[in-house]
Amino acid sequence: MKDDDFKDLQIGSHSVFRAVYEQYVDLVSFVIGKFGIKGHRQEEIVQDVFESLFVNSKSIHSVAGLKAWLCATARNKSVDFIRREKVKDSSQRDIGQITTSNYSDHHKHWESMHFMSQIQKVMNSEQDGTILKMFYVEEMSCKEIAEVLKMSVNSVSSILSRLREKIRTNHLDEVGK
Repeated sequence: MKDDDFKDLQIGSHSVFRAVYEQYVDLVSFVIGKFGIKGHRQEEIVQDVFESLFVNSKSIHSVAGLKAWLCATARNKSVDFIRREKVKDSSQRDIGQITTSNYSDHHKHWESMHFMSQIQKVMNSEQDGTILKMFYVEEMSCKEIAEVLKMSVNSVSSILSRLREKIRTNHLDEVGK
């Protein structure tokens, strides 16, 4: 692209814009594709990038700046698209699977899975799991659990206390690592 062509682009020449599109469409598609966006969604973002170029061409002051502007705009629009759409299918994109908007859901899921693994580590018997489930999930009192399992209330309280301490110790050990 020559400087004269660049000036024509800034004043809105359709023929120069078409030439710029043909020259850079593959680059813009490549940048968008790096975010795992493919097919018609990729084409929509490409069109959006070039539409933005047409509207904002006066703000670009050099040919070198044009290429950088196109790449940055493609990147920004791709990230915006991912945030907006909350794409969850990791097979469609390869950028970490966790976007800002769904981070909290993933984090909560991770915490619950982590907590479950901690519980499994400390259980000595099936009875331990039953007591934990009855107390924390079914929200039964120690007295109710003792009646169902035909145990003393002190035994249930003692088992819960022992399990809580083991979970706490395991957690502190992991944090210390």
